[in-house]
Amino acid sequence: MSDFKNYSQYSLSRQICSKNTGSQGPQGFRGPQGDTGPKGVPGSTGPTGARGPQGYCCVGATGPQGAQGSVGPGGGLQGPTGPTGPAGTGYTINTTISDNLTIRDNLIIPAYTSNISFPGVSTGNWALSWGISEPEFSDPNNQFCITLSDSTTKYLPTIYNLGTPYTLNTNSFSTTGSANDIVTIGGLETYLTLNIYQSSLIYDSSNPPFNFTVTLTKV
Repeated sequence: MSDFKNYSQYSLSRQICSKNTGSQGPQGFRGPQGDTGPKGVPGSTGPTGARGPQGYCCVGATGPQGAQGSVGPGGGLQGPTGPTGPAGTGYTINTTISDNLTIRDNLIIPAYTSNISFPGVSTGNWALSWGISEPEFSDPNNQFCITLSDSTTKYLPTIYNLGTPYTLNTNSFSTTGSANDIVTIGGLETYLTLNIYQSSLIYDSSNPPFNFTVTLTKV
């Protein structure tokens, strides 16, 4: 107001300026950005997101060995007895028979048969010894032999057999005889059949008593 001489001059000048106002000038330049305002209030928590995929499972390290456990209960029941092994050298089978023969006129049909026990796994050569006495038989022309057989095979002694029989010793009252032989047995049976053959033309079909022993020894 220092450029006006008095208030009257100022007032007149103002009125002139008011009446002579021109059109609006151009937009001025944007001023510099003001300072950042104060921090607003925190917003509410958003909804929970979807569950992520299953992660990989990792195996941990092996732990230390545990302490020795206590001794368990005793063992089970004893198992069954195993199969019988083969007879060793010197194994012996003895058989004694006292009975009656049925004398034949040939060596085709046995005069007597009987079963004897045998360790079926013991195949091979056996020493054979036999002896016989017949108190009511006396024929110097008799023929005698034995064989052994199983369900499939007949085993013939090597020396005295159906092809080469033995002649028993006789006198007026009785007949006796004995021999040593070898027989090869190849079956697996647990018993053998003993076949006694004796022929006589004059005593055919007679039934004299007899005593007989036979021994088999594994060799």
